[in-house]
Amino acid sequence: MKRIFWIYLLLLISFYSQAQEKTLYIGEKSYVIKYVESENDNGPELYKEIEIYRGEEKLLTHVITYIEGDCNSESVLLGAYEIKGNELILYSYWARAGDAPVSP
Repeated sequence: MKRIFWIYLLLLISFYSQAQEKTLYIGEKSYVIKYVESENDNGPELYKEIEIYRGEEKLLTHVITYIEGDCNSESVLLGAYEIKGNELILYSYWARAGDAPVSP
């Protein structure tokens, strides 16, 4: 459980240290990354994602933080991205603790 906490803390710090919108260049093309936070009262406790655009066209959405729980279980999804040369690499980590049987 300590490992999940430190991963979550590291991703949370890196998320808040970035701007809400960022332009990135992969090869000769430019992309815009927008950081989105959910404001749904009936949804998960914490939900953040990135959306990647080329011009006005949305290419993909990737979850950065998703935490949901009830009285006896908790589900955590952490994501990140990395740019290496002309490649965009997306990472996801999922963990579940508690009694309720749920899959990602």
